[in-house]
Amino acid sequence: MCRTRLSPIGTTSLLIFHLCLMLLPAGCGGSKPAAKGKQQSTTAVPRIAPPAPRIEPIEEPPQEAPPPPPPPARNPVGPWLEWQVATAEPVEGKSYLKLVVIPGYDSVLQLASYDSPDHEDFPSLFIRAITLATKLNELVNKKLPAQLYIMIEKDGNMLHNLLTQPLEIIITEIDGKNVRGTFSGEAHDVDSGGNGPISGKFQAIVE
Repeated sequence: MCRTRLSPIGTTSLLIFHLCLMLLPAGCGGSKPAAKGKQQSTTAVPRIAPPAPRIEPIEEPPQEAPPPPPPPARNPVGPWLEWQVATAEPVEGKSYLKLVVIPGYDSVLQLASYDSPDHEDFPSLFIRAITLATKLNELVNKKLPAQLYIMIEKDGNMLHNLLTQPLEIIITEIDGKNVRGTFSGEAHDVDSGGNGPISGKFQAIVE
């Protein structure tokens, strides 16, 4: 059998070929080195912050409307009188007021629960005060010392104020023909000898 004899040059070429096959992954044989990847940007990506929680406005409770002003006091129509001794039940009746002016003398203010002795109902009340005034409007808001007489029943027990027991009457308002006022002080019971407070209010019509 005839064997082919390799020349020294041929042997060398074969070795180089095998070496290239072995080193091919490393870029042998003029292969280009693997391209370097793109450099990662060193710029930090801005981080998106989560949205701030929404603050809802605090709703204040609605302010309550102020209460309406109280209606003006309404006085009963016509003349009336109401008085009370100590803790006894209030007594109601009619009211008659007049200022008696006598030239050359002091005037007399009179308040009564009746217009004449013939029309006196019981219990009845009579108050008398001396004044220098000649007109009722001169007496508004002026306290006058007065004398008090109360008849519990006809020809029966009587209440009055002693000289040492003050009692005052005052006209508080004149509204057209309506004259309003109050009185207060101490009263003495003739039968029992007891004493106690008395107070009252009135509205009289002056013609």
